[in-house]
Amino acid sequence: MSDLQNTDNIDEAVKDVKSMAEMQKQLTEQNKQFNEKMDKFLEAQANINKAMVRGNEEEKEVGKFYGFTQAKNEIAQGKTALSPYWDQKTTDRFNQYLNMVYEKDYDGLKKEFGDNVQTSLSNWTPTEFRSEIVRLAYLQSLALQKCTIVPMGRDKVQMPAPTGNYTVSWVSPGGAITDSKMAPGYIELDSAKLAGLALINKEDLNDSAVPIATFIASQMGEDFAKKIDKEVFQGDASGSDQFDGLEYATSVNTITGDVEAAAFSTFLTEAHLLEAVGKLDDRQMAGAEWFMTNSAWNAVRAIEDGASSKIIRLNEAYTYDLLGFPVNRRAEITTTATAERAAAFFGNLKWVYIGDRMDFNIDTSEHYRFANDQVVFRGMQRLAIKVALPDNFARLVFGAAE
Repeated sequence: MSDLQNTDNIDEAVKDVKSMAEMQKQLTEQNKQFNEKMDKFLEAQANINKAMVRGNEEEKEVGKFYGFTQAKNEIAQGKTALSPYWDQKTTDRFNQYLNMVYEKDYDGLKKEFGDNVQTSLSNWTPTEFRSEIVRLAYLQSLALQKCTIVPMGRDKVQMPAPTGNYTVSWVSPGGAITDSKMAPGYIELDSAKLAGLALINKEDLNDSAVPIATFIASQMGEDFAKKIDKEVFQGDASGSDQFDGLEYATSVNTITGDVEAAAFSTFLTEAHLLEAVGKLDDRQMAGAEWFMTNSAWNAVRAIEDGASSKIIRLNEAYTYDLLGFPVNRRAEITTTATAERAAAFFGNLKWVYIGDRMDFNIDTSEHYRFANDQVVFRGMQRLAIKVALPDNFARLVFGAAE
C-alpha cells in the first residue's frame, strides 16, 4: 500500500472520529434537555388532583369524541396539571402501546387494543389516550384558549357570517318601509394535517423506571400548542404555512411604522399604541386584548414621559393593563424586530376560528434517527384556522427596510 493511500485512510479515520464525537456531543445535549424537561414534568405530575383522574374504561368512552371544546370545559373545572390525568393502568397501557407502535406489532395492537380499533392500525391512536393529549395541547396554547373552537364533522365546513345589515330608517305616516334584507356570507374552514415529533432515546423507552409514556404525552401537547399559536398569529399561507394568521390575513387594520423604525423601542410608541386602539369602534373593542412578545413588552414598559423619565419603574409589577386592556405575552406571537413584520396585535381572539376534526393519532418510523438509536413518535391531527372578522383586529407592522 502506498504512502498516499495510507494518508487517505488516516484522513478518513480522522473524519469518522470527528463525526462520532459530534454525534456524541449532540446526544449529550439532547439527554440534558430531556432530563431538564423530565424534572419539570415529574414536579407537575406530583401535583395532580387524583379526584380528577378517570379510570381506563371511562377514558375509552370520553376519548371517542373528545376535542378542544371538551378540553376547555375540563380545564375550567380545574384540570390544569401539565401532565396527563391517567391512572396507573392507562399509563402502563400507553407505554405498552408506544412500544408496540415502535415495533410495528400490528397483531399485538389489534389483540390488546382491538376494542378501540377505528381505521388503519399504522395511523391510529386508541381513544383511551386521546383526551389527555388534546387537553395538554389546549392548556399550553394561548390561541386555543381564546379563539372560537368549531368542532368539525368533516374536513371542510362553511360557517355563516354577516356581510350586510338591515336598512333602518324613520317612516312617515302611510309611507313605505324601505325593503331590505341581511346578506349572509360564508367563512370556509378547510382542515389540514398538523404533525409534531417527540424524540427519545431507545433505552429510555425500554426503561420501566422512567415514566416515558406520560412524558411523551406532555411533550406532544406542548409541541402542538406552540405550532397552533404561531400559525394563528404569524401564519402565512403564501409561504411555508397552511393558513393566514393575523399578521397576513387581509382586511386587518394595519398601523405601519416609518422606514427607519425597525426596532421595538422606536416603533411601539405611545402614538402608535393609541392609533391601534383607535382603529376599532366601541363594539369591536369589547373583550379586546394586546398580544406581543416579551421583547415588545419591554419596549412598551420603557416608554418615557416628556421629562425623559420612565413611566414604569423597575420596582413596579412587570405586567399591567395597557390603556385598560390586558396584555398577553408569548414567544410565538411575533418574530424579532424585522422590517415589514408585525410587532404586536390588538383585538378579541374570539373572532379567529379554529376548526377541530377531533382525530388525533400517533405513529412512528423505524428508519428516522436509526443511526442515533433514537425513537421518534409523530402526533398528527387535522384542524383549520381562519381569521373570521379581520376588521375587528389591529396589527402594528414595522416599516420597510431602508
